[in-house]
Amino acid sequence: ALGEMKESQFAERIEPLLKDNHYYVRSWAATALGEMHAIQYSDSLGCLLDDSDENVRASAMMAIGKMGATKCAERIVPFLKDTSAYARGAAASALGSLEAIEHAPDILPLLSDPDPRVLCGALYAFGKMKAVAYKGDVARCLKSPFDNVRSAAVSALGEMKAMEYAKDIAPLLRESSPVSGRAASALGDMHA
Repeated sequence: ALGEMKESQFAERIEPLLKDNHYYVRSWAATALGEMHAIQYSDSLGCLLDDSDENVRASAMMAIGKMGATKCAERIVPFLKDTSAYARGAAASALGSLEAIEHAPDILPLLSDPDPRVLCGALYAFGKMKAVAYKGDVARCLKSPFDNVRSAAVSALGEMKAMEYAKDIAPLLRESSPVSGRAASALGDMHA
């Protein structure tokens, strides 16, 4: 019977779980609806932005981004200043997935955040938005001590096709970390 169900029927059964008493159920339900691109439930996910649990709020933001619910972008912006690093990073990532370039100036201060998760969210956003006006700010993150931040910066520059930073990315090919693979991929993206 489950094999014969349509994706919309699954989403219909998952949506009530957004109101479950357990935060992890609400969080997983939000994630599932995002994965299904069930945009018809974006208002229900928007309600989770007021949830008391940061995991649920972050999952809701990521799901909204994944499904492309641009009407919810304005509700996500305040989370860029949240006290939770997890929420700040999720907000930036969600706005990036929505390609909400008009919010790039709101995301820019996150490139000075001390938490690498927040930096990665901001870098992801700039890459997805192809926010070329901020490529110099993104390039400064190539000097981060964190592999994941350097990887995110390299990816963002690749998505922006920022060829003028190829000379800064090339030395990262010699690193013995995942950064070297990202560097190779970014250089390829720049030439594509």
